[in-house]
Amino acid sequence: MTSKSIFEHLLVRIVLTVAVFLVPLSSANAEKIFVDKAYYEKNLQGQCIFAFSERNNAIAKVVFESPTTARFMTESYIDAELKVSFSKGNLGLESQRGGLKKYALITQANQSFMHEIGKKLKKQNDEVFLGNCDTNWKYYQRLGTLPLATSTAVAKSATVKVEKDEIAALEKKLAALKQKSARKEEYQKMRALLDQKLKEVQGQIQMLEQEYKDVLN
Repeated sequence: MTSKSIFEHLLVRIVLTVAVFLVPLSSANAEKIFVDKAYYEKNLQGQCIFAFSERNNAIAKVVFESPTTARFMTESYIDAELKVSFSKGNLGLESQRGGLKKYALITQANQSFMHEIGKKLKKQNDEVFLGNCDTNWKYYQRLGTLPLATSTAVAKSATVKVEKDEIAALEKKLAALKQKSARKEEYQKMRALLDQKLKEVQGQIQMLEQEYKDVLN
């Protein structure tokens, strides 16, 4: 193999290696989940994130027990307590031995990834699955992906808009009812007035009939 061929071969390998690292982040479908207390309580608390731990060479799961605590467990019987925190949309997990580590949660093409901040996202090593904590270790890959987060600001804005729309509709309905009530009251007054006029006219007719009784018979 010539020097030129060797160089081209190495160049191709470098390009492919870089592509492996960049594809999960560069894909238009990749989306980082903003993890905050609301997202945690709705989607993670009471559930487990499963993954293969390269460090422990075993399947592992993070058991989200409460708003502030979790456990790291493996099929090889490792069990460690974790403290849960949130920072800039990332999930913080702190253990007594490893200290605080922050993780970004990402979804892409029906896959979920959980990678440590400061390290490159590796698709093969960082893929995770979310589901029931009682799931058999063998079947963890049958579980679902991480759900996307709904922006609190957007949700709040939508809620406010709905409330404003409902209030406007109620005000419109109330105005219509008031108008209907006012028209009904106006009708009743006019009807009473005309009834009174009618009685007066009928009385006058009767008096007229009495006065001209001799010519009417």
